Amino acid sequence: MICSVKDRHYILRAFLFSENFELSIFNLIQFAIMTTDSKPTRDRINYLIDLANRTLATKTTDEGTVPRNRVNAELFFELRSSSLSLILKLVGEQHPFYKDFDQHVKISSPYDVERGKGILKSIKAELDSGLMN
Repeated sequence: MICSVKDRHYILRAFLFSENFELSIFNLIQFAIMTTDSKPTRDRINYLIDLANRTLATKTTDEGTVPRNRVNAELFFELRSSSLSLILKLVGEQHPFYKDFDQHVKISSPYDVERGKGILKSIKAELDSGLMN
C-alpha cells in the first residue's frame, strides 16, 4: 500500500499528538510497515518500464517534408499519466523525479519515452538499494 505524502503527514501528526503512548508506538510501527512495503511499488515500476519498452517498439517515421519519429500515442499517454501518478504518490511533486518526468516526458516521441524510462530506472535503482521507501 502506498501512502501519499499528504497522508503520511496527517498520520504522523496524529501519532505525535496522541495521548496513548502505547497505541502511538503500535500505530507508528504499522505506519512504518505500510510505507516501506515496496513490493507492489517495485512491481508497478517494472510494469511501467515494460510499458516504456512496448511503447518504443511502436516507433514509426512520418513521411513528410521533415520526417519525424513517433510512438503510439495511446501507449505513450498511459505511460506518462501512470508514471506521474506513481511518482507523485511516492515522493511528491517537489521531488526531482516528479519534476523531471513532468518537464521532459511530454510528447509521443521515442526520445521522450527514453527519458521517461531512464527516470523510472533511477527510481527502481533507489528502491532496490533501500535509499527510497
